[in-house]
Amino acid sequence: MREKLMLLRNIRVLRHALVWGMATLITVILGILARRDGPRIGEVPLLSPYGRLYWLVALVSLVLVGGVAQWQQRQRDEHELGEEPVAWIAPVLTILAATLVLAAYAESIRALVVVVLGVVFLLIWHTLTHLLLAVENLQQRLLGQLGHTLFVHLLALILLAMIYVQKLRSLYSAVAIVVVTSMLSFLAMQGVSHPRERRLLYAILTGLILGETTWALNYWRATGWLGGAVLFVCFYFITGLILAHLERALQVRDVVEYGGVALLAFGILTWAILR
Repeated sequence: MREKLMLLRNIRVLRHALVWGMATLITVILGILARRDGPRIGEVPLLSPYGRLYWLVALVSLVLVGGVAQWQQRQRDEHELGEEPVAWIAPVLTILAATLVLAAYAESIRALVVVVLGVVFLLIWHTLTHLLLAVENLQQRLLGQLGHTLFVHLLALILLAMIYVQKLRSLYSAVAIVVVTSMLSFLAMQGVSHPRERRLLYAILTGLILGETTWALNYWRATGWLGGAVLFVCFYFITGLILAHLERALQVRDVVEYGGVALLAFGILTWAILR
């Protein structure tokens, strides 16, 4: 029995390694295309002729990686946390983050190296936390939950900042924020024992709130990273309250904790934008 479990674990690692390898290769290809095809800040992806090949390859890559990750989930024989078809979300969002970073910093070889290493690191991190969430040991599950939360929030910061860096009209940027933050919020709720429809509703509401925030933020003189940080603070506050509500009855100390941190961070960022 023990040998069978070891074999299954090795097969799982090999399947995850396939996604890691694909993601690394895709990131390198995108980095080369970004330097040659030259996507430009402020140009709408695919609609603008600048960098169209880059964005097409990125779109195909997202579909390919997501499809392979979801196929792997269907092939698993052992019981794992969350049998819902959500295995594609983390690798797709990771590749999307790499795509946006490379589009913004296409001319730097150093950026390409950092992005490639970052993609590998994030995917391995997500795999390890996912494995910890599936074990029976309570302490290991709590460690996995902490790692999963940190993974989602780090990915959220990068994605929100890189979308805002593009400085697109609210019609495009707000819609992108709605889609991405809905996926991030739903990913953050992975492992929470509540009906999927309820979690999906909360995720969509989070996305809509962040979309409205983006529309208002576009009128500010915020740089890309500062604007992304403001959106991240909103995401942290809303997602934190939702998770606290789903995991236990929402208490006053939860509102004070998340609200206090968010208010302090928002005040600092507002001062940095308006000064």
